[in-house]
Amino acid sequence: MRSKLKVVGVEASLPPVAILVDLDGRVVRRPVSRRRLRSLLKRHPLLREGQLSRCQLNRARTRSRGRGRCRDMGPISQATAAILGSRGGARSCEVVSSRRMDTILKQHNWDSGEGVVGFHTPDQRIFVTRQWSLPHEWAHAAGLVDDRLGMWICEGLTESVAQEVARQTRTPYQPTYEYERRLVEDHLAPALGMKPLDLARQVVKWYEGGKIPAKEIARLLGDPGLLSDLDRGTGDHPSERLLARLKKTNARP
Repeated sequence: MRSKLKVVGVEASLPPVAILVDLDGRVVRRPVSRRRLRSLLKRHPLLREGQLSRCQLNRARTRSRGRGRCRDMGPISQATAAILGSRGGARSCEVVSSRRMDTILKQHNWDSGEGVVGFHTPDQRIFVTRQWSLPHEWAHAAGLVDDRLGMWICEGLTESVAQEVARQTRTPYQPTYEYERRLVEDHLAPALGMKPLDLARQVVKWYEGGKIPAKEIARLLGDPGLLSDLDRGTGDHPSERLLARLKKTNARP
């Protein structure tokens, strides 16, 4: 995919040269015609040859990476709402730098480990460092949260929804939480007699109805004693007891 270039300024050389910066901050110089020169000078500064300050370069890198408001959220929002049957969604969405993401995570008492590309806050704001993560974060904003549900279930369902939304909207996407998604799709949903997307929709419906998703799943499995294995705080993977129960249920003819 071709990198998007952003004009920084016009260099006063012969012939005049437009200075651009690509997504990785690399500087590109391209000759410009007189007509193009007049247009560029209305919006960009005239620089002496070789005059490109660190500050100007950093600002150009920021603009070239598209930080600011998220773009083209309409199709993602509509597809997510159709799958989950929810009218919920984020009240704001912002593309931020990795440093800003670390600050946001700390403000919400999350470990600011490397690799976090998206974060959904309790007050329905989305922050991403990469726009490909939007389908996943929007599914959280639409109601798939781990308030009363094990994290592995929440993230597995969210990832199932995100991949379907990306497929429907043809949005570039990089899969995440593949382990959790496989647990949900291969074990939990079949044990409940549901498809993963139907289970995701049901979880949102339970939340909207004031019910506890973990408790409802335990009820459907026929064992209320499994609540502690399904509720929030169960970690990134199911307990051995729960996994054995799911495998046993799925093995029944």
